Amino acid sequence: MRSRKALRFFYLFVAAAALHVGAEALSVFWLAASTKTLPLALLFISFYLEVATRSRFKGYILSGLLFSLLGDLLLLLARLNETYFLLGLSSFLAAHIFYILAFSGYAKRRPRGMFRRRPGLFFLLRYMLLG
Repeated sequence: MRSRKALRFFYLFVAAAALHVGAEALSVFWLAASTKTLPLALLFISFYLEVATRSRFKGYILSGLLFSLLGDLLLLLARLNETYFLLGLSSFLAAHIFYILAFSGYAKRRPRGMFRRRPGLFFLLRYMLLG
């Protein structure tokens, strides 16, 4: 990472994610609920600070992270009303659409993959794994 500030937010993201996973694993509801959206908020800030240029890629990723954050918040509220659950799923769908838009340009610029260069290797690996 280029920015020390972005790196600090990334470390906070890792700590918040570990805290949330630990709270979920130990079934500490109040802690899990209060840390549910924190990791994505910190990841949003870290990514915003790290990617300096204004680009379509940055906008799509930030939009995806924002919709993911909204989805987590709405799923937290799903205990109140099932409509929040559907809104949360819709938010995650929107997030994934933004992620697809962000990375679709990458696939076009990428060199041909190993399996496209050697299709026989794909079938050999498939046979070995699936029988």
